[in-house]
Amino acid sequence: VNTADQGDTFVTDSFATPTLQLGYADGVSLKAWVSASADSARGRITGYQLLQSASFGPVLSSTSSFGPDLGRIYMLRPSLTCVWRARCCCSARPRLPMRTSRWHSLWRMRAADWGAGGTARTALAELDDSAGLTAILTGIGSLSYGELALRLRRFAAALRATGVRREERVLLVMHDGHEWPIAFLGAMYAGIVPVAVNTLLTADDYAYMLEHSRAQAVLVSGALLPALTAAMVKSDHEVQKVIVSRPQAPLHGAPSDGAPLQPAEVEFEAFLAAQTPALKPAATGGDDPGFWLYSSGSTGRPKGTVHSHANPYWTCELYGKRVLGLTEADVCFSAAKLFFAYGLGNALSFPMSVGATTILMAERPTPDATFLRWLGSVGGLKPTVFYGAPTGFAGMLAHPALPKREDVALRLVSSAGEALPAELGERFHRHFGVHIVDGIGSTEMLHIFLSNRPERVRY
Repeated sequence: VNTADQGDTFVTDSFATPTLQLGYADGVSLKAWVSASADSARGRITGYQLLQSASFGPVLSSTSSFGPDLGRIYMLRPSLTCVWRARCCCSARPRLPMRTSRWHSLWRMRAADWGAGGTARTALAELDDSAGLTAILTGIGSLSYGELALRLRRFAAALRATGVRREERVLLVMHDGHEWPIAFLGAMYAGIVPVAVNTLLTADDYAYMLEHSRAQAVLVSGALLPALTAAMVKSDHEVQKVIVSRPQAPLHGAPSDGAPLQPAEVEFEAFLAAQTPALKPAATGGDDPGFWLYSSGSTGRPKGTVHSHANPYWTCELYGKRVLGLTEADVCFSAAKLFFAYGLGNALSFPMSVGATTILMAERPTPDATFLRWLGSVGGLKPTVFYGAPTGFAGMLAHPALPKREDVALRLVSSAGEALPAELGERFHRHFGVHIVDGIGSTEMLHIFLSNRPERVRY
């Protein structure tokens, strides 16, 4: 067992020991064991979680969607997925006590699944090397890259099944969470154009955007459904289906005879479950319309800004990688939400382009909420990269609960949205030892196009 200073490790909460650390050397050994009879060394270890079954009592169940229980999606818990590359990641929590003899018996049964011809080995055979790395971390759990890919492909197939066609629009009115990237990327995968909009707008604003975008479907968080419903009542929209994430009230299906004409509502998970994953993406080109973002409307009505499929690639290559130097080891956290051009790059396209992890937060980015994430109190991972704005930095530096330098893991901090005062950047640097990289961007340009560099910051 490696100690933290001997390698890149995560602390795990295991059945057999209160604390278990798996380092790179352990990963090498386990990888050799898993792939001993395979043609290529692509070993993966997935873990198991003790669950209480009403019928069978204690059950040791797979906690990875790529493990032996691949077909039993309802049983899966995404709390543990390991990939032996440069590091491993483990986290599992027992649900109830279990006799040692029973535990060993079940573990031997599961271990056999990893042998030559075992169900776990077979299920993993076609996965790419990023399948088990954590892609998204929120207050309700985590989602691996493999799980994200599977779910966005299901979403793409479900959208196509509703009759939405290539280059038609779907309105995305959702709080940041697992469902947002699934819906956004799933629509693009299908060649359908997601229109991401601000979640703080009024019913009048949404009515205008429904008509202007001619959206054929809407993806909406349950908390925002009343505002959307009010918008549809007062607009001449073309919406055929409303997909609701985490509904807070009963949904209605297709309208009955004589009832007011309202689009059918369906719960997000049920919408996904009804379809098998799409086998391949739509044959889009780099210049084809990929998604819309609306401008702030400071000079009148918000303007729909059309971005191509290639645009995110260029912001990732020219800014995310070459300026910020993001890597797979980073954990990104953005105060700006995904519906902003700034937040979309910070929390989705940038980390996804390098295999990093992103922390998404549905609530407002108050100092208290931000500090909880900085300290690793949500999901156990501390951000290494934080994206904010001057107003937010000022509020945090004035807050009595401002964390100490040694309690955070920040290596890089970015600012945009307004000019960063020199005094603010200098105070932040004195406290945390990290400079704020200031940049200028716009919705029309998708992200920052003029910026300091981390090694050459000038306030």
